[in-house]
This record gives sequence, C-alpha cells and structure tokens, in this order.
Amino acid sequence: ECLRTQLEDAPEDDIQLARALLNQTYDRFISRFGPVSDRVNANALDGDPDLPLLFSLENYDAEKKKATKTAIFRERTIHHRKPVESVSEPKEALLVSLNERGRVDLDHMAALMARPAEDCQR
Repeated sequence: ECLRTQLEDAPEDDIQLARALLNQTYDRFISRFGPVSDRVNANALDGDPDLPLLFSLENYDAEKKKATKTAIFRERTIHHRKPVESVSEPKEALLVSLNERGRVDLDHMAALMARPAEDCQR
C-alpha cells in the first residue's frame, strides 16, 4: 500500500497513512518473529516472489542479528519526475529533448526556450 500510494502520486495524507500502517505492521511482526531477514523468517518465506521486497524493508546486520528500518518507513521513496518546462540555452534544450523524447525534437526545444522553431534550426 505504501508503494502503491507513492506510485499513484496519491495525496500526501494517504501516503503518510500508508506509511504509518506499514510501520505498525512491521513493528508488530518483528516484535513477534524478529527481523524479516533473520534466517528462520527467510527460510519460512523462501519461495515467496515478494521476498526481495520484504528484505528491502530493513538493513540487516547478520552478525548482531539486528535490523534497522529503511527509508520507506520515514519518507517518500518514489518521486515522480516533473518534466522540464523551460530552459535558457539551446544546449540545455537539446539535452532535455534527448532525455525526454529520445531524439532531437526541434518543436519541443523551441517551446522550452519560448522561441520559434526556426530559431532552433540555426
């Protein structure tokens, strides 16, 4: 749920609620069974296709048999990339065009620089 709300760019309140639920569920699990990455739990979950995702919830120190929570418990970990709306230099426009469109798009470059497309052909 925590990942889904971030992927869907849900309202911040929904993301925070999902994060609180994740924290609560994780804390309840580890208080009863210990860290997800502990060998007993890893063996019990072996074969689960989501096991790598579960392991990513914690930084596990096998020597100390202690786990610490990862960033998803504290902050947003998925950020939607906002498209560049304007640039001041033709070189920047070219880089944005290649990055966003995968090709030289003179019309897009012109729009980024707020210039006519003919100016980009020089």
